[in-house]
Amino acid sequence: MLGLKSFVVNIAYTIVPTLIMFVSLIVALSGASSTDTSGLGIVGTVGVLTGLLLSLPLMYIIPAAYTNLGRTGKMGSAFDFGTLKPVVTSKKYFVSALFSLFIFMAVSILLTIVSIVTFGLGYLFFPFVVFWVYLAGCYMFGLAFGETTQNRPSHPPETNATFVDRDI
Repeated sequence: MLGLKSFVVNIAYTIVPTLIMFVSLIVALSGASSTDTSGLGIVGTVGVLTGLLLSLPLMYIIPAAYTNLGRTGKMGSAFDFGTLKPVVTSKKYFVSALFSLFIFMAVSILLTIVSIVTFGLGYLFFPFVVFWVYLAGCYMFGLAFGETTQNRPSHPPETNATFVDRDI
């Protein structure tokens, strides 16, 4: 059930950039058969680039949303920006994101070189290696999330509480 919740969270976060890119591609392709509609190609290109630019911050935020969803099991926690904001603005989370990106790029370059040397046989290992690199990235995101939220209370403290109001 958590996988279905993750899928819904992903759709909710990425629906706007996806629709922008989809509509832009439709607009660009609708003018492809005519020579006097070259402006539609420009509009389509700008729309796709806009969608890609909107996707970049989402690629940074979504792992924190998934982590919070997995931590609580509640779909609303993936949209709890009170918890997510300190995490995604922390230095540890930023370093984890950069480090996982660099590891993925380095491993991809290494696998490409191995594939060139072995005449394509290295690509047989690509799905397995990418899976392990993805797991390492998730581990780094999870550690950064845990270290950032460790010192924070999980719920806001009570205000205006008296001794009578408390459960003892």
